[in-house]
Amino acid sequence: MGKRIYGPYTHRRGWRVVVIDADGKRSAQVCESYEEAHELVQALDADQEADPGVRIGTALDRYLAFKAYKGNKAASIVTTKYRLMSFFADLLWQPLRRLDRETCQRLYDRLVATTAVDTHRNSLSEVKTFLFWCIRYRYLALNPADRILAVGKRQHGKPQLRIDEARSWMRVAKQLANEGFTGAVASMMALLMGMRTSEILHCVARDVDDHGRLLWIPASKTRSGRRVLEIPPVLRPFLLRLAADRRPLERLFPHRREWLYQWVHRICDRAGTPLICTHSLRGLHATLAIDAGITPPAVASALGHASVRATLVSYADASTVAHARQRRVVATLGRRTRRERVPLGKNAGKRPPIASTEHQAAARK
Repeated sequence: MGKRIYGPYTHRRGWRVVVIDADGKRSAQVCESYEEAHELVQALDADQEADPGVRIGTALDRYLAFKAYKGNKAASIVTTKYRLMSFFADLLWQPLRRLDRETCQRLYDRLVATTAVDTHRNSLSEVKTFLFWCIRYRYLALNPADRILAVGKRQHGKPQLRIDEARSWMRVAKQLANEGFTGAVASMMALLMGMRTSEILHCVARDVDDHGRLLWIPASKTRSGRRVLEIPPVLRPFLLRLAADRRPLERLFPHRREWLYQWVHRICDRAGTPLICTHSLRGLHATLAIDAGITPPAVASALGHASVRATLVSYADASTVAHARQRRVVATLGRRTRRERVPLGKNAGKRPPIASTEHQAAARK
């Protein structure tokens, strides 16, 4: 590795630029202003144009390879690559050490103007993690994106169908499933079992167990997602038929994520309901379960969540949670205590006699 230049970054009341030569010898110079320090970096860069150092694109490739070596799932690595590429798309050939805070802020402002809040906030978080990794491997001395503040309020949860709309949706889905369309079966699994899209698409024949009563989910997005679900009676004949026609490790639905998304939309079109995504059906499952009286921890466990907060904030409808809480309060206050219960026996249903004043005075004596 050749000569490396880091900075400028704050140092007491000035700005410091650090230079590490090819032999590993370190030297530093402090400037009074950021502009002066930046000019110093440009001058030092001009002295070593023949050795630009690690480029941003090269660092990205090494970072993604590190993720794969660590054991991250392929889908997670693809998402990471998409977020980083959307941020650094125009700078892949630029030396990583020339990346400064003004450039990072400009790139983030561009994302803010062109993408949704969740998208640009997730990208910024991924960029900060990537640049911290670069510091760990001594490609950088500091993180130029560390002080960038994320803007906008995240959106929790997806728009959900109303109960009558969900019933219409289910009628159409069952009709299509009876006609032999496996996409309708997979879509109903999202609503009736609260499964993630990845969990549905990675189901294999041997996961359908106990004569179609249980479905094993051995691998999921999180450790809490590994669970065993009870298959609703309406889905059992369809899943048993799919499993019978396949080898034990053969997938029930050998398709991509877009396939299931399109099937959910197709059912919405036929049922005349608003268009929703697959993840919305999972949220509707949580809403209906809590409305039916299932406790939030039990719903969170069924959905594969590590905490109840994720279920209540991002999945179950807030009004449903409030209604369920209100019903429990009313039921508790309306429950009769032992003293209020009418005694059973010969005098059941009769009011006890009222003692006279003389009897009360004699009892006190």
